[in-house]
Amino acid sequence: MAKNQYGWTDDGSLIISAKEEHSGSHEAKKIIIPSGTTTIEENAFYDHFRPLQVNAFSIPETVTTIKAGAFRNCRNLTAIIIPEGVTEIGDEAFAECFQLRSIVLPDSLVRIGKDAFKGTPWLKKQKTFFSKFQMIGKKILLRYTGSETHITIPKKVKCIAGGAFAKQEQLISIEIPEHVQEIGNGAFAHCTNLREVKLKGASQILGSELFAGCTALERIELPEDLLKLRQGAFRDCTSLKEVQFPLGLTEIGEEAFQGCALLPECSLPDTVRMIGESAFRNCRTLKKFHFPKRLSAIKNKTFEGCRALTTAQLPEMVSSIGENAFSGCTALEHINIPKEVRYLGTRAFYECKKLKEIRIPENIPEIPEDAFKYCTSLETVTISAGVERIRQRAFKCCTSLHTVVIGDGMKQIDAEAFHACTALEQVQIPETVEQFGENVFYSVPWFRRNPETFLILGRGILMAYRGKLSHVKIPENVRRIESHVFNVANRPDTMTLTDNVESMDLPYIPGLTLILQRKGHSVKFKMDDKHYQAGRDETRVFEFWQNKHFVKRHQIFHEIKDPVYKFPIAILMHLTEPTDEFYEYYVNRNLTDLLQYMIEHNDLENLKEFTEKGYINEKNIDDLLDIAIESSQHGGSLEIQIFLMEYKSSTIGYQSIEDVIAQSFKL
Repeated sequence: MAKNQYGWTDDGSLIISAKEEHSGSHEAKKIIIPSGTTTIEENAFYDHFRPLQVNAFSIPETVTTIKAGAFRNCRNLTAIIIPEGVTEIGDEAFAECFQLRSIVLPDSLVRIGKDAFKGTPWLKKQKTFFSKFQMIGKKILLRYTGSETHITIPKKVKCIAGGAFAKQEQLISIEIPEHVQEIGNGAFAHCTNLREVKLKGASQILGSELFAGCTALERIELPEDLLKLRQGAFRDCTSLKEVQFPLGLTEIGEEAFQGCALLPECSLPDTVRMIGESAFRNCRTLKKFHFPKRLSAIKNKTFEGCRALTTAQLPEMVSSIGENAFSGCTALEHINIPKEVRYLGTRAFYECKKLKEIRIPENIPEIPEDAFKYCTSLETVTISAGVERIRQRAFKCCTSLHTVVIGDGMKQIDAEAFHACTALEQVQIPETVEQFGENVFYSVPWFRRNPETFLILGRGILMAYRGKLSHVKIPENVRRIESHVFNVANRPDTMTLTDNVESMDLPYIPGLTLILQRKGHSVKFKMDDKHYQAGRDETRVFEFWQNKHFVKRHQIFHEIKDPVYKFPIAILMHLTEPTDEFYEYYVNRNLTDLLQYMIEHNDLENLKEFTEKGYINEKNIDDLLDIAIESSQHGGSLEIQIFLMEYKSSTIGYQSIEDVIAQSFKL
């Protein structure tokens, strides 16, 4: 392949906008980034397994941002000129460039990320300011290399780069004056003895993980003009007890206070509109929390593991509660779920052991898996009309739950939804429920003590059979049969199903005699007893009976091969759907076999029906009589033989002996 297809120039340089666009970039010694490019994207030229062999890049003056890891691991890169106009270099942008000795930085640069030049020879050669403050240009503090315990940031510093003071274990106090405009990611992370912070500068731009792991920090007052507290800002500050928030704050980032185990209360200003995932996760002593009025969502794991939180008064604007949002809040006694909530996440209130009452508003389409599992003090649950589904284990092991009211509109309750709710005595199930999962009410007194022989709930769902009859006739109002209805102790020998049954999860019962009833007609056949799992045809029989669409039934019928199942279904469907040409064609083509089947299986009623339709006549009556006589000699019914003889006598008649002799000898 010719090199010019990759944008090669005569001097061997490669014009490229992004590494992934041209595989030939691994061959190039120099890469030219085209004019007009404004951002060099994250990890643009980073390849961990196959580092680029490039030793030079040409960056145009149009570039303003170099994102995290953009040139990381370019191990042959020796020099780079970053043009005027670039204002930001992201985290690890040139990290692991082990040959990079020369870097020209522009005066326009105002922001440098954490470990931006980690591992480069250039970084080691930088001059220090007062032998402590390693500067880049005239205003960016790249790194502190001193050993002082109390530090005030010098006047000339306007930007503190990411990681500048990270892991300075001797540091006890830091004063950041007003002239500091920005602090990068992780600037003071893991300063484990830092106790006092005077934060006057960087009022609007504070990096993520700013004080993460500062385990001695007890108090912080955030700048008055701060709008956003970024991700992990105070994560694992295990001694933090007091935080003063500015009145204009609008956002708390992900994991901002995660693991602040001694933080007892938090009063956010009402200007806050977003709290990130895991923001207060595992704040184990957090007892009081003021939820801002403009808050629109409680995100995943926001308060997970806040074991001391007793009350959560959510604002009316909240529209979603994420996964594990309050999971493990073992002291939570009261929470309101606002009417505007449209999403409730998995395990949202898992193991809230003090919660006593809950009301699910109508806009939530479903209660998710494990939502209230192990809420052992929960006593009453009210589910508003409009909620359509309760998923698996939603209320499992709520051992104090005694009353559940489910509004109209509920369609499905999944497996183990109320499993082991051992105090549950009152349950209101609407007629709209169409499906129950397995063990929904396992060990539930209300279910266990119900005296009905056929326990039918919701929209005709047979949930339990408590009889011991050998012949079970499924009631006509049953539309669905759940899988757990029959067990080893009460399995019937014979079962009658009406055409009202729309779905079944019946386990296969070997040797079961199945009677199918439809429009006043019925057929009977025995399921195979040679195996313990449904074979292909047995599965098709149940699929056929459940499916009510005539085209689908035609398709399934065609796929059934065993005449033990196919013949009786054909007989029944032809008698009940006489205008359906599909079954009429099959009957006419297989008439002799079908009549023989009815004779040999003692199906007198349907044989009479076929006789009335004219399927038995003088052409086949004698053959059928022979079949009936032979069948009776092997234990078959004499009634069919007598019926056929009487039918012949009354409608066709027997020939006289003279006629028989004359016909035989053609006299």
